[in-house]
Formats: sequence, structure tokens, C-alpha cells
Amino acid sequence: MAKTEEDAPLIERILAIFVVTSVVASIVAFVIVMIASATGAPSSTFSEGIWPILTWISYVGLPAGLIAIIVLLIMNISRRSKQQKRK
Repeated sequence: MAKTEEDAPLIERILAIFVVTSVVASIVAFVIVMIASATGAPSSTFSEGIWPILTWISYVGLPAGLIAIIVLLIMNISRRSKQQKRK
């Protein structure tokens, strides 16, 4: 693995990990809910147990990941522009 001049700051690494985990968790939760619906689970099943949490994760995960990607992109652009001004 090539080493860059300066590693990414901790906050950028944390945001990148958050993006990956939120998107993957959202997709997995969505697939689980879709499989349960396709197998004939009644709609009353989705209001108890773990199902409300899975539904919430599938609704919130992708938008949260998108917002984190935008924040990460802005942070990365500003960091690189500051580096260019120093040189």
C-alpha cells in the first residue's frame, strides 16, 4: 500500500467508516424486510419485536450515509486546498 504525504485525519477516517457501516446496515435491513414481506409475513408482525428497528435502519441509513459522504467530501476538498496553499 502506497503511503501518502500525510494520512487522513481521524475524523475523516471515522466518517468513512460510518458511511460504509450505515449503507451496508441499511441495505441488509432492507433486504431482510423485503424477504420477510415476500414470504408472507403479515403486516402486524412488523410492529413488534426487532422489525420496527430494522425498518427504521432501512429508512434512515442511506440518507445518513449520503449526508456523511457530502460532509466527508467537503472536508477532504478543504483540506487539500489548504495543503495546496502551503506549497
